[in-house]
Amino acid sequence: MKDVAKKAGVSLSTVSRSINSPHELKQETLMVVRKAMKELNFSANEIARSLKNRKSQTIGIIIPNILNPFFARIVRSAEHYLFENKYTPIIYDSEEDAVKEEKYLQSLLERRVDGVLFVPSKENKRIPEFIKQKSIPTVFIDRYFSKDFDFVKGNNYSGIALIISFLVSRGYEKIGMIAGSQETVSGKERYLAFLKAITMHNLKVEKKYVKFGSYSIESGYFRMNELLNTGEYPEVIISANNFIGIGAFQAIKERGYKIPDDIGIVIYDEVYLADFVDPPLTVVVQPAEELGRSAAELLLERIDSQGILPPRELVIEPKLIVRNSTK
Repeated sequence: MKDVAKKAGVSLSTVSRSINSPHELKQETLMVVRKAMKELNFSANEIARSLKNRKSQTIGIIIPNILNPFFARIVRSAEHYLFENKYTPIIYDSEEDAVKEEKYLQSLLERRVDGVLFVPSKENKRIPEFIKQKSIPTVFIDRYFSKDFDFVKGNNYSGIALIISFLVSRGYEKIGMIAGSQETVSGKERYLAFLKAITMHNLKVEKKYVKFGSYSIESGYFRMNELLNTGEYPEVIISANNFIGIGAFQAIKERGYKIPDDIGIVIYDEVYLADFVDPPLTVVVQPAEELGRSAAELLLERIDSQGILPPRELVIEPKLIVRNSTK
């Protein structure tokens, strides 16, 4: 195939597309490639077999926010495992943008990666359909679309249950939440887990104490201010992820409220330097390193199996770290 690319003066990916997606190429480019194939006595079937049997030893990784320490730790752990197994990662940050994700998947396909580790921004039916159509070995992490794929996640239900049980044991009754995007599985599960755990402890779900936002510092800041502006806020607030929690923490401090005397805060996901802020933050920690390594292990197994394994789901338990942002 290299000889065809060299003779035609095009890239290897262009030769590949001339076989798999000829409609994506200009007619003149397609003619040049086919002429080179003919002169070198290469058939389309021979090149297709070559493409099928060859590995690039590269893995695509798509995450929604590289600045989020949780995702950064996942990537680092996955990268270490891939390096141990002689694979090179190609990392894309989608910035929580589904359109970018689609473009990045197409780019990874053109680069002929052997598989993809994927943390999607939100549910998008086109993405699983595209992955299935192109037969790309894929493992979803933390958020997912379909049980047709391998999936690794933290246990959102037990994580929220840990928080609620702890808060109730400390005497809290008015418990609020700034929930994450309901377009993501993690956002939905953490909110539903909140409702379930509150009810199990015979407490009332107060809708006025619940706000919904995106997984961002700005969202946490604005939603926390909305709660404080009512004058009737909960005794403690649970943030659905670390960025929401940072924003909520900032809003509480700026308004002059004392944590935890006036209002407590618990953050889902570890916060960088959580021990060193005032007060140190109570958090539920997801084992990001284990998530990243486990996802990479599943993906390489999927690649080696050539698709014969059934879809697998791995759920990893989080843990509660109690600090001084709660009573």
